[in-house]
Amino acid sequence: MKSNKTCYIELLQAEESPKTGENFIRTRSRAVDLLSYRALLAIGGSKSGKSRLLENWAQAAAKALDAPLIYLATLQADEDPENQARIARHQAQRAGKGFHSLEIAYDLTRQLDEIPQGSVVLLECLGTLLANECFDPANADRQALWQDSAKLISDSLLADLAQIMDRTGLLLIAANDVFCDGEIFTGGTRTWLEANGLILQGLAQRSDLLALEVSAGLPLMLHKRSQTVDSEIAEEI
Repeated sequence: MKSNKTCYIELLQAEESPKTGENFIRTRSRAVDLLSYRALLAIGGSKSGKSRLLENWAQAAAKALDAPLIYLATLQADEDPENQARIARHQAQRAGKGFHSLEIAYDLTRQLDEIPQGSVVLLECLGTLLANECFDPANADRQALWQDSAKLISDSLLADLAQIMDRTGLLLIAANDVFCDGEIFTGGTRTWLEANGLILQGLAQRSDLLALEVSAGLPLMLHKRSQTVDSEIAEEI
């Protein structure tokens, strides 16, 4: 059931604008009601600012809905000092924001019952989850079913994410931009990249999901439901 509550966030929207003798692209601020969507996908590179934005938006949405606030942590606390430092940094960044953390390295549906109905959930992040799904020996049973097929992997994870969306009031997904380094990969890494791309495409095709690209802490809309009329009140928020 659609909530009658609202939670407006300010985004940038690019549009073509005619000018005498030429065309150019401009951006403008736009206020979008986050609660008119079932999910939000934010794609960005390392240190793009997507995590901080998603944490703040999730906190605001949970307050508006008076709902539990859940953080799905996919990065495993192994012996890698870099991973440990990343975990500590993210824990410090979201401290005091009211998150209840669940560690789910792979197979999101394993702990589905621990996610309260109607909660606001932040998944951090899709790329790490997919890497665990593809390479963690503990997930060997699912890997055997997939047989290194990017299509089978992506279909399985999209189905898992759909179950999470059906259970939650709002799902926010952080995804890394992993397609711009110019290297040619083979084997398992290529399968991981292809599955990543297929999952992003599958998510972006949902009419109830808002897709964004984040760079330098600025959120740019990539996808918007055609039937949704959002308030253009950016100057007022």
